[in-house]
Amino acid sequence: MLYRSIKTKISLSSLGVSVSSILIMLVIVLININQMIDGMSALYQEQSERTKTTIQENSEANIVKISKFYEDALVTKAINLLERDFLVLRGQFADNSIGWISNFLYNTYQLDGDLIHASFIAIQGDQPVVWYLINDRFPKGISLQRSSFDTGTKTLSGVSGSDNISIPYPTLQTILTSDGPRIKLLQQGNKEIEVYDVSTPIFDGDLSEFQDFKDNGEPIGFLHYQLTLKNMMASIESERKQAENAVNAQEEETQRLSERTQSLGDDLKIRSMMIVAGSGFIIIVLGLVTINLVTSAIIRPIVDLKDGAHRIAEGDYSTPLKATTNDEIGSLSRNFEFMRVQVKTFTDDLQGLVDARTQELKIALDDSREQRQKIAEIMEKIEQGILTFDQSFKIEPEYSGYLEKLFQLKEKEIVGQNVFDTLFANHQTSKDSWDQMKQSIQCSFKEEPLTWQINADHLIRDTRVVIDHEIKTFELDWTPIERDGLVERVMLSIRDLTEQKEMERRAKEADQENERMLRVISHYIQYDQKRTKQFLSQTIPRIEALDLFDDKRRVLRSLHTLKGDARVARFDDLAESIHRAESTLKAEDSAESTYNEMISSLKTLWLRDLNHYYKTIQLITSQDEKQDEQAKTILGAIDGVLTDLSDYVSKEGFWLESFSLSDEIITWKPAGLTMLTECIMHGLNNSVDHGYILAKKGDPHQPAGINLDVFTKRENDLIVIDIIDHGAGIDPKFAEHRAKSLGFVPNENETIFDVLFLDEVSSQTQATSRSGRGVGLAAVREIITELGGTASISSENGMTILRLKVPSDQLLTGRRQENQSAS
Repeated sequence: MLYRSIKTKISLSSLGVSVSSILIMLVIVLININQMIDGMSALYQEQSERTKTTIQENSEANIVKISKFYEDALVTKAINLLERDFLVLRGQFADNSIGWISNFLYNTYQLDGDLIHASFIAIQGDQPVVWYLINDRFPKGISLQRSSFDTGTKTLSGVSGSDNISIPYPTLQTILTSDGPRIKLLQQGNKEIEVYDVSTPIFDGDLSEFQDFKDNGEPIGFLHYQLTLKNMMASIESERKQAENAVNAQEEETQRLSERTQSLGDDLKIRSMMIVAGSGFIIIVLGLVTINLVTSAIIRPIVDLKDGAHRIAEGDYSTPLKATTNDEIGSLSRNFEFMRVQVKTFTDDLQGLVDARTQELKIALDDSREQRQKIAEIMEKIEQGILTFDQSFKIEPEYSGYLEKLFQLKEKEIVGQNVFDTLFANHQTSKDSWDQMKQSIQCSFKEEPLTWQINADHLIRDTRVVIDHEIKTFELDWTPIERDGLVERVMLSIRDLTEQKEMERRAKEADQENERMLRVISHYIQYDQKRTKQFLSQTIPRIEALDLFDDKRRVLRSLHTLKGDARVARFDDLAESIHRAESTLKAEDSAESTYNEMISSLKTLWLRDLNHYYKTIQLITSQDEKQDEQAKTILGAIDGVLTDLSDYVSKEGFWLESFSLSDEIITWKPAGLTMLTECIMHGLNNSVDHGYILAKKGDPHQPAGINLDVFTKRENDLIVIDIIDHGAGIDPKFAEHRAKSLGFVPNENETIFDVLFLDEVSSQTQATSRSGRGVGLAAVREIITELGGTASISSENGMTILRLKVPSDQLLTGRRQENQSAS
């Protein structure tokens, strides 16, 4: 059976190879025949294309020659017509022979087939008169009386007999303005046929005298012809027809040759197939006979090898295999014999090997059980929540016992549940970050570890979770578990950091408290201690009263004054905070509830810091120390203002060149002096900013030295305080413009400059941290008004004066005469 099977396979394989070879040969022959047919067809087509190209090129050359011939002939004719008819018609025109000229043009038009238009136009006054016109529209010719030409529509109108006639005449204007004979190639309307438009002036003289005749107003006429090139176009069309017929004939010949070649090719294919089929049959028969003889010699050793292998498969290892040949089959037989000997030897030793391997597996199993027991004990005792979950986020049964205590859950509430829905349902991390993390983990499953590393930045490392109404802080550690080089599961370690975070928070608050106390002590020691305590005792009640104002502008004025006082007392952080609040409140356009909420928030913030400062001072100073209520002078009261002002102008690149103070050494009431000091502070800040610093930005030639004066005196029952600067002054036009825009009309006791006391009115378009918001002077007037006084402004010859008048009983406790000055 094996003999017949192998022999049959070899025979069939040889037959298949033979048939395949014959078919391949047949395909190659057919392909070559097709290529030959295609090559000949392509050759015919190429020759046809070259012939057609030659025909077309010759046709185009003939068309060019025809065009040149007709154009030259028509130009020559036009020149001859103009020269001849000028000589013929100038005498008749001089004799006013309209009839003769009309007959001459009629005969010329009828005899010359190239003429499509002829006309003679005389100039009478400034209007053209058509003596005669003949064309396709008027084949018998017409004369127009009372004619006129519309240069806009380029239309010639007139009366012929009893009819009013309008003739489009686009070239008439060009003809009438020409200074001699002209020849112009034109398109005939919308047609593609071109015409030569020719004209010449007609007068009783030589053409060289035309300009003199025209300037002297002598009678002038114009002869106008249009010669068509339609004969040329007809010849060109005929030439193109002939070329097209020749190309068509060439294409038909090429098609006939291609069909003939295809027919011959088909006959050749049939003959080739018959030859190949006959040859193939002979080759197959000879091959089968040869194969039958060869296979009989090859199969016998294979049968012997098969029988030996069958005995080995049944367990008979005693009968050796003999190799009878030295070819591949003999080599295979020898290898089988070697294998028989090896298998026999291995079978004899197999039982001993099985016993040894069984003992090794038993020892390994014992070690594995011991390791699993240790891991279970660690998982039970470790104070971390450790679990693993699969691609569906379900928690697997192996997890640490601390996980149940951490989340106060039982085993059935954990195993098989979604890790995110079960443990982190009440997390306080943003939903977007949480969802992004879940997507990143999901995308990493069944992928290489590199994908996990790429998405690791999206993993949440710490979060807060609400458990039984208590907020817990957890640290999360995510670890991928691989199998066959791909991420199969994820291990999550959860560590409770709630107590640690709370201790860190308390330590941070203690550090902040210590830092604030050191900052307070440093500030208190560095600056005027009495002034600091006075600032705190006065400022805290004023901040507490902020939300009592129902007018936003009063709040802004109060904030502006508080900012100045804070700067003078060297509370720079508070001054900067108030400055930002001013900007926010000034720009805020919100509901009343939002505005009140903002004021309340700011008030709470500032009072917290100031009260903390005040309490700290109380801890380091005597509790019974009282504020010095003794009488003070203006110079002592504004000493801090001057120091702050000097520092400010130095930072801006200016210097305080001089400051003069004239005071009658009045014994001031402390409360009144405090309010007056605030007014002087606002006034000096405005003088420095608007008179010098902001003015120099608009005019670089302004001086950098600052000169200020403060004078106080008594006039009857009033105290008069003048705050003077010698800077840029106030532009009256600006004050008038602002007054007009705001509808401000000064009364008999006011000037146009008093508009600056209104809220949000400033003489500068820029704002600084000190002025420019239109608040400072409004705050001054409010303070002076509360004291029962008045405030006014004047500016003239580079001197600006802020004058304050206050009843003396509001400020004085006594009086003594003396002057002070500082520079």
